[in-house]
Amino acid sequence: MKSILKECSIKEIYCDNHGAPITYVIPIYQRNYAWERDEICALIKDVYDSMDVGKTVYYIGTLVTYKRDDNKYEVIDGQQRLTTIYIILRALGVQNIYNSLTYSARKASASTIDALSRRGEKEDLGEMPDLGEMPDLGIMNGFKSAKAGVNEIVGLAQTDVDKFKEMNLTEEASVQIQAPCIAQCPVNIECRVKEVLELGSHHMFLAEVLQALTPVIVSQLKPGGIYITSGIIDDREQVVRDAVEAAGLKLLEVTYQGEWVSVTAQKPL
Repeated sequence: MKSILKECSIKEIYCDNHGAPITYVIPIYQRNYAWERDEICALIKDVYDSMDVGKTVYYIGTLVTYKRDDNKYEVIDGQQRLTTIYIILRALGVQNIYNSLTYSARKASASTIDALSRRGEKEDLGEMPDLGEMPDLGIMNGFKSAKAGVNEIVGLAQTDVDKFKEMNLTEEASVQIQAPCIAQCPVNIECRVKEVLELGSHHMFLAEVLQALTPVIVSQLKPGGIYITSGIIDDREQVVRDAVEAAGLKLLEVTYQGEWVSVTAQKPL
């Protein structure tokens, strides 16, 4: 048996013509499609955010298949991601999907996937052609989640939306930055980003807090209330300690994790 290791794009897997249509077959020993809304939307957001910061490649994971003689590829590993990608492509309305996906022994799953391939411009899975049996609820809900995720993450990101108006919030001028504060929020944290660290699946923003927060937060605390700060870089520990004491709080504990510090204090009774 010859093994081939190849890096492929989604376009190569589903949309490219390799001489004859390819069918990816989910065998009976694979579990049902199980990704839910949070997982699907997380994938859409990760890919979108990766593109938004200028990355040209986003690695989704490994797909292991066995090629049969009839130009069908039996999916050994990676079927959840492979199915999710197919569902997202259909939710995006991609029409030129040359290759297909099916289930070898689950009629409801196979018919639901087939119905997705024939959905055209229809917006809801319930409007699709007669499935013959009850649809696969996992795939059906996955498609609805993907559709909603695409609209929320990609659609709204490209639309000029007045978020303050949509959420019935009131803008309030900040003291040291241009971005507005929220009048209804008891505490607004004004920060300036100092550094952005790329950590593979996400980015970490290191920012300097520009406003003295402790007096503002203490005014919101009830007597005996606990004030916990975290995410403080170690060279700012003394600044936070001094602010806590100046606000009349009792220092309870300082904990350390690597270069990060957490300070816990209490408002007197």
